[in-house]
Amino acid sequence: MTTVDTIWAAIAVGVLAYEVYIVSSPRLGATISDRVVGWLHTSTKTAKAAFAAAWFAGTLLLVFHILTG
Repeated sequence: MTTVDTIWAAIAVGVLAYEVYIVSSPRLGATISDRVVGWLHTSTKTAKAAFAAAWFAGTLLLVFHILTG
């Protein structure tokens, strides 16, 4: 594993640990995606749908990039 791979793995583990902690805690609206929705003020159905589509596309792009190197 290269240094860059180690850095990305550390970031991914940190984000995953935070998300697992928040999802398992009783606090609502504290997940990463919930916070981004709040920061972007996506309160309409159209904005929520656009956010969800963009978030999903970004996730797919990131996973594809990681798996194909």
